[in-house]
Amino acid sequence: MNSVLREIERHLRPAQMLAAGLIVLMANPARADSATWAAPDFDLWSYQFNTDPGIRGTGPTFRGEFALDGNQFVPETAADPARRSSNIIAFDTSSDISPGLPATSYEIELVTMTLKLRNSSFGTEPIQYSETPETPVAALTEAMGGSWSVARPIELFGVGLTQGYTDFDFGPNDPEDLLLSEGDFPYTAAGYIAYPLAGNSSDPGQYVDVSNNITGGYSATAVGNTASPFDAAPWAIGKVPGLVHGDPVANNTIFTFEINLAEVGVEQYLQESLANGSLAFAVSSLHAASQPGTGGFSEYPQWFLKEAVGHNIGGAEAATLQIDYSIIEQNQPGDFDSDEDVDGRDFLIWQRGGSNSFLGADDLSDWQLHYGTNSTATTLDTSTPSFMVSVPEPTSLMLVIFGVIMNLTSRMPLTGERQ
Repeated sequence: MNSVLREIERHLRPAQMLAAGLIVLMANPARADSATWAAPDFDLWSYQFNTDPGIRGTGPTFRGEFALDGNQFVPETAADPARRSSNIIAFDTSSDISPGLPATSYEIELVTMTLKLRNSSFGTEPIQYSETPETPVAALTEAMGGSWSVARPIELFGVGLTQGYTDFDFGPNDPEDLLLSEGDFPYTAAGYIAYPLAGNSSDPGQYVDVSNNITGGYSATAVGNTASPFDAAPWAIGKVPGLVHGDPVANNTIFTFEINLAEVGVEQYLQESLANGSLAFAVSSLHAASQPGTGGFSEYPQWFLKEAVGHNIGGAEAATLQIDYSIIEQNQPGDFDSDEDVDGRDFLIWQRGGSNSFLGADDLSDWQLHYGTNSTATTLDTSTPSFMVSVPEPTSLMLVIFGVIMNLTSRMPLTGERQ
């Protein structure tokens, strides 16, 4: 009898392994898609003297005073941050990408945003192009040298909110809620409400306020709300094809920001934002608003906001966004082949190791606990259906053979293995 069973096993083992391989190929079905936005649902010039929020057509970006105290910067405050003037740009993603799923369901492949330069303000020359990230050391060296270049990068970060605000308001302004509206003043007596943030490389999963990373000073995220100067890697730097460092940037130039998905904290931020239904970025630059020590004017960029479109402002274009992504269905425990039920085929994968990830004793316990149940995974609310290849259920005879083989192989070595 044992020889007969060994012969059955010898013939069925290749088929079992082939089935396991096919199941692995079907695991974690995902629907690749791309979503685009021709304009943001929210853009706000974040500056303490913005007297017309929600209706302004342009938003400049520039730095603060950058005063020196010997060989260091004077720390800046919440009311007068180093990144003095920035633009907060947010998109309501809920109508194009289903919100409410577990954050890890969103597999992000590409995120790009564009922003159009209107002109350089008040100067006689245009701003100059740069892709070199800002650092405290480089900024201090430049400031101590008595000059400040107009060749500066346009940096993009995530957005954090403080003073009790919890999200962005894409509808009519309600002064009683805790949502930041375009019509809200971006500062209160306590300082800024929205701030640029980056991932915390020393504490993954957490974020840091970079409003004053160049000079040190107030921080909405630091213990005691005070931080020393520190490097902060931007999530993207605005790029223009054909331009190199120091080139003049013409009016009406479009900058493209391709988000660095490998940067610390970026993937988590994007996933959680899509799950929440809103995605926001802060655009910042450290152009001087006046030449240090002269009281004169310096070139700094002014960017089109969506309110400029349709109001006879030549060349006006709103920011745009593109997200290439996939949604991965979340399986219930024990459903190793992602077919929305827990059955014998899942045990086959567990036993044969036919998975991209290690399956151990805990996974077997999950399979035993959920055997015979259907998946309770969240139904996807998408315009294009998710495609999933189904494996036909085995016949009753095959189930019997499957049971015999599984019982056999659990008690004896496979053909060719040592006793």
